[in-house]
Amino acid sequence: ALNNLSLSRKDVAKELSKYGATNSAEALAEAISEVNTSSRPRRLALEIVKEYAKLKQETEGKRC
Repeated sequence: ALNNLSLSRKDVAKELSKYGATNSAEALAEAISEVNTSSRPRRLALEIVKEYAKLKQETEGKRC
């Protein structure tokens, strides 16, 4: 998902968190947490959650 947003690990560390930059699963977890708990989530968190929702909708009903 991070590749879809054309982001490097350094970008994620700077705009989300260092822990979120360790891998895409942690970036997603950090983004979801921020979007659900912050009254003003950062742009990157919103973009990651938006991309996740889009991918989830595209794959619903399909077997992996």
